[in-house]
Amino acid sequence: MFETDLFGWGNENSKPQEKYYKPAPEMSRPVPDPFPLLSRNPPPKQSLLRAPKANRPPRKHYPEQTPLFVGFTRNWPQLLQCVVSYIAAGWPPEDIYVVENTGVMFANQNGNLTLQNPFYLNHTQLGMLGVNVIITPTLLTFSQLQNFYLWTALARSLPYFFWTHEDLVVFTYENDTTPHPSIAPPTLYDNAVSTLRHLTNPANQLKWAHHFFAYDHLTLVNRDAVLSVGGWDTHIPFYASDCDTYVRLMWAGWSQGESDIGLIYDVGSVMEDVKQRGGQGEPFYRDADGFEKGVKMLIDTGRAVFAEKWGHRGCDIANVGIKGGDAWRLERDWDEQTEGLGYEGKSW
Repeated sequence: MFETDLFGWGNENSKPQEKYYKPAPEMSRPVPDPFPLLSRNPPPKQSLLRAPKANRPPRKHYPEQTPLFVGFTRNWPQLLQCVVSYIAAGWPPEDIYVVENTGVMFANQNGNLTLQNPFYLNHTQLGMLGVNVIITPTLLTFSQLQNFYLWTALARSLPYFFWTHEDLVVFTYENDTTPHPSIAPPTLYDNAVSTLRHLTNPANQLKWAHHFFAYDHLTLVNRDAVLSVGGWDTHIPFYASDCDTYVRLMWAGWSQGESDIGLIYDVGSVMEDVKQRGGQGEPFYRDADGFEKGVKMLIDTGRAVFAEKWGHRGCDIANVGIKGGDAWRLERDWDEQTEGLGYEGKSW
């Protein structure tokens, strides 16, 4: 019995059939080295990798802890551009944590992937910039990643933290005028710290959960507030998970404000021109187009789950009279036969 083929499952009458392949994807240009200075041998002087003097963080770190989590799955040039922009805007490199959510385990840390692989990340170059890397144990969805941030904050005794998307570039308001022209205006990082101080000042008696900068392009998180409502719902893996979490916090009485601390630009659409399609034969190889299709299918599934959970399609659940205790208890307010599936509709 030990000689039985374990992988012979299926209908015993099954036999090979003719296969029909989809058109081959268009060839893409090789991705160039996005930061040649970091690839020099010998390495460049450390002074060349620091922010301009006017934008450097204070020599003595602020009393507040200011960890910044940058989630990364694919597109190394995009990530590097984002990280360098935060350093140039005054964020201390040692407070920046790239959360490598590639699902390739230690392949990047061991140098097993190449630049043309969409999931490539260079640990050595991030270390040269003074930035930390945390590796997730497997590929996480967006909502799972948010809970991983919360778990990491618990494990590291961080009551507050910032998180940001990788497809951004940020800048300090360097042209701001001040009463003393010889004094540089506050950096984006200075303004982020000022916001944290305001929110956590006991005299202000604020009950807050998130504070947004350019919506959630950059977000300040009150860890225990989010945990108090159960964290993020991992049944909703991508889009609509933010609607679900933020509305549940609102129902629980937590404020979630927004303010302006600098220039924050979404460059995802521009950087889509950098197509990484290589990596064939490397560990954990995934077809780039297939990966994207799988993510989009999960997005639709998540929206369908959200619609079943709240009996309504779209993020406007608070505006239509739904309350927190209604989760999974409401009949659908749409007809699937005439109005479409749960992930469809106009309110997403």
